[in-house]
Amino acid sequence: MSSKIKILREDYPTLINGDTEIKYDEGWHNIVEGMLAALKVYEDANLGISNLTPVYISKIESKFGALDVEFDGGDDVVQEIVIFSKTLSFKTCEKCGKLGKLYCSTKWMKWSYKKVLCTAHAVELYYYSIE
Repeated sequence: MSSKIKILREDYPTLINGDTEIKYDEGWHNIVEGMLAALKVYEDANLGISNLTPVYISKIESKFGALDVEFDGGDDVVQEIVIFSKTLSFKTCEKCGKLGKLYCSTKWMKWSYKKVLCTAHAVELYYYSIE
């Protein structure tokens, strides 16, 4: 996975750099890569033409079972691209990228870690269904 993140840093140096904290599992890589590609295309097309300020992403991680992206700059369209990516993560297994749903690490949902997993990975990791 670190080689894929290294490639992302090389492909999108204006959006993410060595200081950007990136922590997510393999299954969400295509979501993150798609989000970065969409942000780059939008930024390239609109920077200097509109009020768009350059986008800088400070963190990409899994948080409470969803993709969390912290960034500065951008506009409403940038916000929508990030929200769309987060929405995709709600139904995508963090481990393999297949269709998934939210699971928790213990029966006590309030105090447990939450992950979006497919059934196979939920069983493998001993996670409990929330629904």
